Amino acid sequence: MVAMIGSEKIANAAISATPIRILDPACGTGGFLVYALRHSLEILRKKLEGNVISHRVFDDGKRNLMRSVFFGSEASEGVACAAKMNMIVAGDGHTNIIPEDSLRVESTNWHMHDANCDVILTNPPFGTSRRTRSPQRIRPHTPFVPLGSTSVSAAYGAGNRPRRGYLHSN
Repeated sequence: MVAMIGSEKIANAAISATPIRILDPACGTGGFLVYALRHSLEILRKKLEGNVISHRVFDDGKRNLMRSVFFGSEASEGVACAAKMNMIVAGDGHTNIIPEDSLRVESTNWHMHDANCDVILTNPPFGTSRRTRSPQRIRPHTPFVPLGSTSVSAAYGAGNRPRRGYLHSN
Protein backbone atom coordinates (compact mmCIF):
# COMPACT_ATOMS: atom_id res chain seq x y z
CA MET A 1 0.00 0.00 0.00
CA VAL A 2 2.70 2.50 0.96
CA ALA A 3 4.77 1.48 -2.08
CA MET A 4 1.97 2.72 -4.33
CA ILE A 5 1.99 6.12 -2.61
CA GLY A 6 5.76 6.33 -2.29
CA SER A 7 7.41 5.20 0.90
CA GLU A 8 8.53 8.69 1.93
CA LYS A 9 5.94 10.92 0.25
CA ILE A 10 3.65 11.23 3.28
CA ALA A 11 6.51 11.87 5.73
CA ASN A 12 8.21 14.37 3.41
CA ALA A 13 4.93 16.26 2.94
CA ALA A 14 4.51 16.42 6.73
CA ILE A 15 8.09 17.65 7.22
CA SER A 16 7.74 20.39 4.62
CA ALA A 17 4.22 21.31 5.76
CA THR A 18 2.98 20.57 2.24
CA PRO A 19 -0.73 19.86 2.51
CA ILE A 20 -1.56 16.23 1.82
CA ARG A 21 -4.91 14.67 2.66
CA ILE A 22 -5.29 10.90 2.93
CA LEU A 23 -8.80 9.55 3.31
CA ASP A 24 -10.37 6.20 4.00
CA PRO A 25 -14.09 6.80 3.31
CA ALA A 26 -15.05 3.41 4.75
CA CYS A 27 -12.36 3.13 7.43
CA GLY A 28 -13.89 0.47 9.64
CA THR A 29 -11.56 0.10 12.61
CA GLY A 30 -8.89 2.18 10.83
CA GLY A 31 -6.45 -0.53 9.74
CA PHE A 32 -5.23 1.22 6.58
CA LEU A 33 -4.92 4.58 8.34
CA VAL A 34 -3.09 3.06 11.32
CA TYR A 35 -0.61 1.33 9.01
CA ALA A 36 0.04 4.49 6.96
CA LEU A 37 0.43 6.57 10.14
CA ARG A 38 2.85 4.11 11.75
CA HIS A 39 4.87 3.82 8.56
CA SER A 40 5.10 7.62 8.21
CA LEU A 41 6.13 8.00 11.87
CA GLU A 42 8.81 5.34 11.39
CA ILE A 43 10.24 7.23 8.41
CA LEU A 44 10.34 10.42 10.48
CA ARG A 45 12.15 8.56 13.30
CA LYS A 46 14.72 7.15 10.86
CA LYS A 47 15.36 10.61 9.43
CA LEU A 48 15.84 11.95 12.97
CA GLU A 49 18.19 9.10 13.96
CA GLY A 50 20.18 9.58 10.74
CA ASN A 51 20.52 13.30 11.47
CA VAL A 52 18.66 14.13 8.26
CA ILE A 53 16.20 16.27 10.23
CA SER A 54 16.39 18.11 13.55
CA HIS A 55 14.27 17.46 16.62
CA ARG A 56 12.21 20.56 15.85
CA VAL A 57 11.51 19.39 12.28
CA PHE A 58 10.65 15.92 13.62
CA ASP A 59 8.20 17.40 16.14
CA ASP A 60 6.61 19.67 13.52
CA GLY A 61 6.32 16.80 11.02
CA LYS A 62 4.79 14.52 13.65
CA ARG A 63 2.30 17.24 14.62
CA ASN A 64 1.35 17.70 10.95
CA LEU A 65 0.80 13.94 10.57
CA MET A 66 -1.45 13.89 13.63
CA ARG A 67 -3.55 16.91 12.81
CA SER A 68 -3.95 17.33 9.09
CA VAL A 69 -2.98 14.27 7.04
CA PHE A 70 -5.15 11.26 7.92
CA PHE A 71 -8.96 11.29 7.66
CA GLY A 72 -11.49 8.52 8.02
CA SER A 73 -15.24 8.11 7.81
CA GLU A 74 -17.25 5.18 9.12
CA ALA A 75 -21.03 4.77 9.00
CA SER A 76 -21.16 2.88 12.30
CA GLU A 77 -20.55 5.13 15.29
CA GLY A 78 -19.24 2.26 17.42
CA VAL A 79 -16.79 1.14 14.75
CA ALA A 80 -15.66 4.75 14.21
CA CYS A 81 -14.95 4.92 17.95
CA ALA A 82 -12.78 1.79 17.60
CA ALA A 83 -10.92 3.46 14.72
CA LYS A 84 -10.25 6.50 16.92
CA MET A 85 -8.89 4.25 19.66
CA ASN A 86 -6.66 2.39 17.19
CA MET A 87 -5.28 5.71 15.92
CA ILE A 88 -4.61 6.79 19.53
CA VAL A 89 -2.70 3.55 20.18
CA ALA A 90 -0.74 4.11 16.94
CA GLY A 91 0.37 7.55 18.16
CA ASP A 92 -2.76 9.72 18.16
CA GLY A 93 -4.02 11.18 14.92
CA HIS A 94 -7.59 10.28 15.88
CA THR A 95 -9.06 13.75 15.53
CA ASN A 96 -10.09 13.30 11.89
CA ILE A 97 -12.08 10.07 12.23
CA ILE A 98 -15.76 10.90 11.83
CA PRO A 99 -18.80 8.66 12.33
CA GLU A 100 -20.58 9.40 9.06
CA ASP A 101 -21.81 7.68 5.95
CA SER A 102 -19.36 8.92 3.32
CA LEU A 103 -21.88 8.15 0.56
CA ARG A 104 -24.20 10.87 1.80
CA VAL A 105 -24.04 14.14 -0.10
CA GLU A 106 -23.54 16.16 3.09
CA SER A 107 -20.61 14.09 4.39
CA THR A 108 -17.77 16.23 5.73
CA ASN A 109 -14.68 14.13 4.97
CA TRP A 110 -15.65 13.21 1.42
CA HIS A 111 -16.99 15.89 -0.91
CA MET A 112 -18.50 14.53 -4.11
CA HIS A 113 -18.20 17.79 -6.04
CA ASP A 114 -14.85 18.98 -4.65
CA ALA A 115 -11.78 16.80 -5.10
CA ASN A 116 -10.26 17.50 -1.68
CA CYS A 117 -8.23 14.32 -1.15
CA ASP A 118 -4.78 13.50 -2.48
CA VAL A 119 -4.90 9.79 -1.66
CA ILE A 120 -7.85 7.49 -0.98
CA LEU A 121 -7.17 4.19 0.77
CA THR A 122 -10.17 1.96 1.26
CA ASN A 123 -11.61 -1.49 1.33
CA PRO A 124 -15.31 -0.81 0.63
CA PRO A 125 -17.87 -2.86 2.57
CA PHE A 126 -19.01 -5.07 -0.32
CA GLY A 127 -20.65 -7.64 1.93
CA THR A 128 -22.83 -5.25 3.90
CA SER A 129 -26.56 -5.80 4.11
CA ARG A 130 -27.33 -2.36 5.51
CA ARG A 131 -29.71 -0.45 3.24
CA THR A 132 -30.88 3.16 3.34
CA ARG A 133 -33.71 4.64 1.33
CA SER A 134 -32.56 8.25 1.73
CA PRO A 135 -32.76 10.25 -1.52
CA GLN A 136 -29.59 12.10 -0.48
CA ARG A 137 -27.57 8.89 -0.62
CA ILE A 138 -25.79 7.76 -3.75
CA ARG A 139 -27.11 4.37 -4.75
CA PRO A 140 -24.44 1.65 -4.37
CA HIS A 141 -25.06 0.08 -7.80
CA THR A 142 -25.32 3.33 -9.72
CA PRO A 143 -23.23 3.25 -12.90
CA PHE A 144 -21.04 6.28 -13.43
CA VAL A 145 -19.79 7.68 -16.72
CA PRO A 146 -16.29 9.14 -16.44
CA LEU A 147 -16.08 12.91 -16.79
CA GLY A 148 -15.83 13.91 -20.41
CA SER A 149 -17.08 10.54 -21.62
CA THR A 150 -19.94 10.33 -24.08
CA SER A 151 -20.30 6.58 -23.70
CA VAL A 152 -23.24 5.14 -21.86
CA SER A 153 -21.89 1.59 -21.94
CA ALA A 154 -21.30 1.88 -18.19
CA ALA A 155 -25.08 1.80 -17.76
CA TYR A 156 -25.29 -1.77 -19.02
CA GLY A 157 -24.44 -4.93 -17.16
CA ALA A 158 -23.79 -8.44 -18.42
CA GLY A 159 -25.85 -9.34 -21.49
CA ASN A 160 -26.28 -5.66 -22.44
CA ARG A 161 -29.28 -5.34 -20.14
CA PRO A 162 -29.73 -1.93 -18.50
CA ARG A 163 -28.75 -1.81 -14.86
CA ARG A 164 -31.16 -0.40 -12.32
CA GLY A 165 -30.31 3.02 -10.97
CA TYR A 166 -29.34 6.31 -12.49
CA LEU A 167 -26.66 7.38 -14.90
CA HIS A 168 -24.52 10.27 -13.68
CA SER A 169 -22.30 12.18 -16.09
CA ASN A 170 -21.09 15.12 -13.95
